[in-house]
Amino acid sequence: MLSKTSLFRREMFKRDFRNVGWISILFFCGLAFTLPLQLLMAFNDEYRIEASGAGLFDPIFMFEVQFMLLFLMPVLMAVFLFRYIHVKGASDFIHSLPISREHLFRHHAFSGVILLIAPILLTSLILFMFFLFTNVSAFYSISQLGYWTLMMIILSILTFMICVFAGTLTGLSTVQAVLTYILMLLPAGIYVLVAVHLSFFIAGFSDLVVINHTVGNYSPLVNVFQYYPNDPQEGFLPVQYIMLGIYFIASIVFYFSGKAIYKKRPLEVASQTIAINVLKPVFQFGMTFCFALVGGTYFGETQLMLSWLIFGYVIGGIVGFFLSSMVLDKSWRVFRLQHFKGLFVYGATAGLIIGILPLFWLNYESYVPETSEVKNVYIGDNIYQLEELIENTSPDLIESEGAINAVIQLQKEMINQNDQFNSTGMMYFISYELKNGDHVQRSYQVDRKNVQETLKRVMETKEYKELTYPVLNSDPSKVQKVTLQPGGPVNKEVSILDPLQIQEFYQHVREDIYNLSYDQLIHPKGIRSHVSEVREGSDWTEEYYYPQDNSIYNSYENTVNWLKEEGFYEDAFIDEGEIDHVSIYPWGEAQNQYPREAYDQIVENESVEPFEIKDKKQIQTILLSSQEGEKGDYLVGIHYEDLKGGYYEVLTFDSSNAPGFVQNHFKDQQQ
Repeated sequence: MLSKTSLFRREMFKRDFRNVGWISILFFCGLAFTLPLQLLMAFNDEYRIEASGAGLFDPIFMFEVQFMLLFLMPVLMAVFLFRYIHVKGASDFIHSLPISREHLFRHHAFSGVILLIAPILLTSLILFMFFLFTNVSAFYSISQLGYWTLMMIILSILTFMICVFAGTLTGLSTVQAVLTYILMLLPAGIYVLVAVHLSFFIAGFSDLVVINHTVGNYSPLVNVFQYYPNDPQEGFLPVQYIMLGIYFIASIVFYFSGKAIYKKRPLEVASQTIAINVLKPVFQFGMTFCFALVGGTYFGETQLMLSWLIFGYVIGGIVGFFLSSMVLDKSWRVFRLQHFKGLFVYGATAGLIIGILPLFWLNYESYVPETSEVKNVYIGDNIYQLEELIENTSPDLIESEGAINAVIQLQKEMINQNDQFNSTGMMYFISYELKNGDHVQRSYQVDRKNVQETLKRVMETKEYKELTYPVLNSDPSKVQKVTLQPGGPVNKEVSILDPLQIQEFYQHVREDIYNLSYDQLIHPKGIRSHVSEVREGSDWTEEYYYPQDNSIYNSYENTVNWLKEEGFYEDAFIDEGEIDHVSIYPWGEAQNQYPREAYDQIVENESVEPFEIKDKKQIQTILLSSQEGEKGDYLVGIHYEDLKGGYYEVLTFDSSNAPGFVQNHFKDQQQ
């Protein structure tokens, strides 16, 4: 009896191989093309490419194609292996055989795993032979080969088991494949949507902060495809070992869940979208809830109005409910009374959950650390700015008690002033490192005028300037060359090469930055000159040591005077002699456009007569008074000498900064 059973199983495996063996062969061909073949080509001197050190996930080995195979082949394997349960005739025939359902499920699952693992092991064996008989140390190590094999096997099994589980939930093979990817993305998708939803209603809650490094933990697809081998020297892997362990456990859970459903799955559900009746309302509510969040996210982010946000929730929920009804009924004729009753039930439930969610985060909103708990603090625009700063430099964060206390007071005011729907509000990101090692990160969108006094206290501190302007902490002795290039269309630049002059240049720039007032920090006055530098040990130009888009301004008195003394100023900045004329227009109250858009519209409409200035001294005064900003009482068009009617720049200035002759001109016009 045992021999007959063993023979029968062998025949079943042969049958499975005849049905799906082509997928295993295709999988191997894909892996062989992306790995051994690419390795052979890399040995060719004419083709040789330097490896980045990312092992078998190096760009040389087409890691993107590897990932596509990793998440495509297991799905195809599961779909074709369990195709029979979705075809009524085949399902009736197979289940009429004297074989238990548990045995059928176990055997097909086992066959699929073997046929998926075999190409990976064979490819790994070929790569191991390369390792033994050739010098591949520049491309991968034995530990990297082991990691590649382990990761590919575990993720292949996980994807396969999720697809097998999805197949037991539906009666259609197409839906099985789609449902597989939905299941793999759903936790991460809900995580992102809920995070964005909370950011609209919880002051300080930043979806960027929450999503930035954690969303990959909720989806193997996201976890793998967010990988890029840009920092392999720090051991950056597509999937960390702890996550591989979690994925392996998840594979076992999906296997037993699928088997339990398969054993009780009615045969007549073949060709039905959802095979388990109890899951139909879950599916319909899930689509209603998710589409409501998607609609709210879209309209909330694009329109920045509470009314549009609510509109998005309502429209998204309606679309999600009726789409789910069409999927379940396999018909578009779902606009009947019974479905509208369901819409009310599911929509109300989804709306209730959406409304209740922010209530669980009220303590998060109100939490502000005590000064005595804080080790250091960072304040800037967003978390990406902080990460870039840490990546490029070793920043000295704010550590003095007075400055920390000023930031804490600023946060308390921002909690009350936060308005996520204020399109003119500025984004502020605060990151505390506490003495116990924890991090507290908050993000606020506020109108700067509402927190101006406290913000001024923070921004005028020496520590804030050193954090915001890395040039204050950089070592000029390591700089080999500084290049200044003026803005605008003028093709000129100046390079400072003498080490003593570089030291002096840094000294004057630092002095000017330390003297900047709050208003000058917010809106730098004057015209800019772009600064770049080449440092010791670098073959490329670095630009992150300078503030405000890597620029200095001609309002930096000490720096400008030194540049003039050394004969650099003429090539470092645009001066009044290179400008044909300046056209000034008053800017109305409706400042919902960028300055250049508003300027172009006024010129096109010819609705206002400009104050045109050609006097070089007056132009010089205007250049020192103007600022680059999105608001101002006057629009200033800078038209260049050699480009009449061509290129021009648009700056602004407020009435308080406007030169007297500008104010007098427009006063005379009003009289």
